[in-house]
Amino acid sequence: RPRRCSFISMSYSGQLRKPSLSSVCHHNITTHRSKSTYSINDNDVKNHSVHVRSALSNGPIPYEKGWAWQHVLLNRRMNNMRRQEKCETLDGNDIIEQEKDWILMFEHHPVYTLGRGATEDYLTFLNNEPDGGLEKRKRLSRKYRGEDASRLNIDRFQKHKTSGITDNPFVEQNEVDELANQSMCKSQPVLAPNGSPIYRIERGGEVTYHGPGQLVMYPLLNLKHPNYQQDLHWYLRQ
Repeated sequence: RPRRCSFISMSYSGQLRKPSLSSVCHHNITTHRSKSTYSINDNDVKNHSVHVRSALSNGPIPYEKGWAWQHVLLNRRMNNMRRQEKCETLDGNDIIEQEKDWILMFEHHPVYTLGRGATEDYLTFLNNEPDGGLEKRKRLSRKYRGEDASRLNIDRFQKHKTSGITDNPFVEQNEVDELANQSMCKSQPVLAPNGSPIYRIERGGEVTYHGPGQLVMYPLLNLKHPNYQQDLHWYLRQ
């Protein structure tokens, strides 16, 4: 059974510069295709296409929507891989979809996210709360699963199902909107002193800020592809 750890999903941040890529606009997100060749060794060179999804032309988007885009694309690819491992017949579009690597390019509204390496003690402003921040610390805890939890976690949204329809930007956009709306309705973020939401999320790392003017890129790559190695540290060194 494919595991999520076979994929790498990380974020890279930098000052925003509009990309000069030829593109085709679908709904409110733009799709690019970038071809590259990489070799693990001189005898194993393979062409590989990475597809770029950009929402930069729309300006900042809610973090919840960028989070939803990652999970819609990841879940679709994982579902296709599970179907193949069960020896189910995949049509040509599903096979193509299974092989797609993605880079998502977004600009977010102000938001703070806490990864698995962050504790609530990093949020020193909580010390000024009347209860010492006890209630908000609980909502941001890694282990807390209450209805008022300030976390974005795909397991909380069991109603979301990937349609399995491939290469249909309108279907994808509807799935993203549905998942983003579910997350915004069910998750109750703690607010920072500047009014920005704070979420506990699934990624590794500590506390990260995203905001307007900052380009954020999320690569969704299958490290089992022959051009990669199934090794997170190898990927980071590259």
